Amino acid sequence: MDLAKPLVVIGLGNELRRDDAVGVVLVRMLAESTSPCENVEIVDGGTGGVNLIHRLEGAKRLLIVDAAEMGIEPGQFRFFSPEEVKNAAPAKVSLSLHETDFMGILDILKRLGSQPEVVRIFGIQPKDVSYGIGFSDEIKTALCGLLENLHKGLDEFSK
Repeated sequence: MDLAKPLVVIGLGNELRRDDAVGVVLVRMLAESTSPCENVEIVDGGTGGVNLIHRLEGAKRLLIVDAAEMGIEPGQFRFFSPEEVKNAAPAKVSLSLHETDFMGILDILKRLGSQPEVVRIFGIQPKDVSYGIGFSDEIKTALCGLLENLHKGLDEFSK
């Protein structure tokens, strides 16, 4: 891995928890629909937990793509910062069904002196995160629009 990548886009999600897989599926779609850019690294983070620390070291900017419980309609999205997650009421925004809370990974990077200068989260409201394979109808319907909005957000974030 090139540690000099100024922007890392990481998709998180558990593909065995239905809509929770939206982050990893979207970054795969992004990788297929975007020509390789020398200053952007796209990472399928799955449920990697602390194993992701080495993949994120050296990133100047980090864009996290993940299902997030935000109390909005399934398939809707928001861009927000880690600070907004930390300051939200516990039931308002939740980012982790994964091995380790990703906010904990960011804290570890900070302690190591390797935290990105800017971190943004592209959160997608899931409908169903029960065990199973395949998206809810709401997420299936929203996928193309989510990818388009991820592209727009990436364009703005990479400037």
